[in-house]
Amino acid sequence: AGYFESTVKLTKKVKSAMTYPVAVIGLAVALVNVLLIFVIPVFAAMFADFGAKLPAPTQFLIDLSNFMKAWWWALGLGAYGIYFVTGKYIATPNGRRQKDNFLVKAPIFGNLVHKIALSRFCRTYATLMRSGVPILRTLEIVSSASGKCQIEDACSEIAKHVSQGGQVSEVMAANPFFPPMMKHMVKAGETTGNVDGMMNKIADFYDVEIDATVAALTSLIEPLLIVFLGVVVGGIVMAMFLPIFQLGAVAGGLQ
Repeated sequence: AGYFESTVKLTKKVKSAMTYPVAVIGLAVALVNVLLIFVIPVFAAMFADFGAKLPAPTQFLIDLSNFMKAWWWALGLGAYGIYFVTGKYIATPNGRRQKDNFLVKAPIFGNLVHKIALSRFCRTYATLMRSGVPILRTLEIVSSASGKCQIEDACSEIAKHVSQGGQVSEVMAANPFFPPMMKHMVKAGETTGNVDGMMNKIADFYDVEIDATVAALTSLIEPLLIVFLGVVVGGIVMAMFLPIFQLGAVAGGLQ
């Protein structure tokens, strides 16, 4: 019960942190589509009466608006097709491996995904070992519960090594997915006969790190989203009002 409580708490924490940026980005996409499909054609009809060449940003937006009005269904089908094909590819072993590698190495969220995977690995391993589950069965369950190819590969290597009389830390020491601190703590746990206790300590440490990372990302994402919205929406507004700012030149057919 304690294990599931901590797992659910961690999952909810990450999801709640991602809700705000996802909602804002979705709202921005909807707003841009409304502007392109419904608002810009009104300006385009007004500018057409001028009979003069429009500024390049304005002409680009008008062309984009006309394209979206004529081919919105093709864009929708294309987006769904990309989503469907990507989902099918990710379901394959090779696609799933590439997805996991990409998530761990992603510029902003990769560090968070990595820490979550390590925390889940340590917490599951410690809980099963403390409950008296044999180590090979523990590794099998941890591999199935990890959801990451890197953990599954590591568990497979550890199981082979342990079955031949080796130690967990020896395989972890050669695996770059596990950070040095974790390798040293597992080695110390094996030396003192307290591997499950050390794994719990590592999981607690990464839970704290995840909290700090989520808080930092939340603080970073908010201004980035504000700048993003300002640039996108402000750019559209400026492009559409640019001919009005140059109304005399445009109306007179001057360049």
